[in-house]
Amino acid sequence: MRRLGLVITPALLLAACGGEEEADVTYSGEGEQWEATLEMTEVSGNNDSDQSMVEHAFTITYQGEETDLLGDDDTGEITAGYLSEDGEASSSFEFNRQTLNDPTFEDSRNLSAEITDVTAEDTIEVFIEWDGENEETFEIKPSE
Repeated sequence: MRRLGLVITPALLLAACGGEEEADVTYSGEGEQWEATLEMTEVSGNNDSDQSMVEHAFTITYQGEETDLLGDDDTGEITAGYLSEDGEASSSFEFNRQTLNDPTFEDSRNLSAEITDVTAEDTIEVFIEWDGENEETFEIKPSE
């Protein structure tokens, strides 16, 4: 009987973990030097609250040479975010020559579904500032 328990337990763990959830809405687009993706996935509230949450997975990728992101002192900083009718979210990324091995930057956060009432018809504005003197703004739209 003990052997049966060892076989069932991993199977139950795999079933409970499941696969990655597919995004409910995905926005994407590109500007002159950057491309961006925003995936929104509804997640269940935790046990303490019945409040529904939406995971926002925001990814930006620089389309130029990685070294162009570095300043004279071989460090860099990016502030990137997005605006919708319901509000704004932004993140900052700091890096140097040693840590910059891919010009893709990601941020993920859970926000209340009540304050992120974005639909598949909405357009979202992305803003990116880097190297203290460069900026780009462009729109991302729902992917089909």
